[in-house]
Amino acid sequence: MINNIHPTVEIENLNFSYKGKPLLNIDYLKIDKPGITVVLGPNGAGKSLLLKLIQGIEKPTFGQIRLNGMPVSDKEGHQCMVLQTPTFLRLSVYQNIAVCLRRDNFFLGQDQKNEVLAMLEKVGLGDKINLPARLLSGGEKQKLSLARALISRPKILLVDEPTSTIDPATTSFIEDIIKTRAENDTKIIFVTHDIHQALRLARHAIMIYKGNVVEEGDVERFFKTPNSPHTRDYLAGKLLR
Repeated sequence: MINNIHPTVEIENLNFSYKGKPLLNIDYLKIDKPGITVVLGPNGAGKSLLLKLIQGIEKPTFGQIRLNGMPVSDKEGHQCMVLQTPTFLRLSVYQNIAVCLRRDNFFLGQDQKNEVLAMLEKVGLGDKINLPARLLSGGEKQKLSLARALISRPKILLVDEPTSTIDPATTSFIEDIIKTRAENDTKIIFVTHDIHQALRLARHAIMIYKGNVVEEGDVERFFKTPNSPHTRDYLAGKLLR
């Protein structure tokens, strides 16, 4: 079981290939710093794939991913993922959260009902509880996706570019929720293309290029004196090929 302090993701000898083409290769990577770790890199580098492998949505061709020493398959619900393009059940906003607490039906106890309502208020959807989730705006769908992940109190929260297509005010709102959760001992691994967002949020950064981790470390050092030429070029806004 994952402990309550500084959840750790450890990746060793990992390979993911598709039709014989390697898409991700990681010899060894340990993510154990508290707070938010950002994952940076150009399109197609393998950032989202890395999150899906950690979550268990995808299975590695070979290699190991451990959460506090336990295989991903034994994670026991201690992690959740917020997708860049979330999907929901064809139900109301309220029911899409309620089903996370009671998967066999929607008959919750009063304490659970209050928990769902409080979570929806927290993400700014308290006035949308009876609306079909499919009718929410893009920003509202990201709020609902975040609420759905947080209601289970994950120790590790994987977040894949949740603000890439939404307005600045909603971006700031979502960032504040994520930062607050990180301050309360949830480990956040956050994929973004936005360097300014990475600087606002993160304590630790990882750079992926062509399926390989080319650099990782403390954010201040990572941005001021990057070691990898790929990181330097990426941070300078150059097109990586």
